[in-house]
Amino acid sequence: MIERACRGVLTVAVLTTAGLAVAAPARAATADITVTSASAVTVDQLQVNGTVTCTGSTGAAHISVSATQVMPFSFGMAAMDVPCASGPVAWEIFIFSGFGWQSFHQVTVNAQMTDDVQGADSDSGNWWA
Repeated sequence: MIERACRGVLTVAVLTTAGLAVAAPARAATADITVTSASAVTVDQLQVNGTVTCTGSTGAAHISVSATQVMPFSFGMAAMDVPCASGPVAWEIFIFSGFGWQSFHQVTVNAQMTDDVQGADSDSGNWWA
């Protein structure tokens, strides 16, 4: 009787240990977009840089970026596709504005992304042109 109880306890202990030793399934990456900088490179071109992380390692990230400057008013937007990878991918986009970008004035940049696996994210920030 005691031998049977000990065998039962050992069986439960072995099964519990085996269950803990099994690796957890790999988690998919979370879609992420980050704007790292924005600056006027010419009177009418604003350069915006950032990184994007896709939900999967294949496919493409679809990026849309808009920028607004209030005083004096200026607005522009641009879009591009970036190939996905297993980690963050750097991107660079130029936003044209017929009104021109004034140096040393604040610019609000909004960036949105989706990927081929229905991942999505957005980021915004204020920069000095």
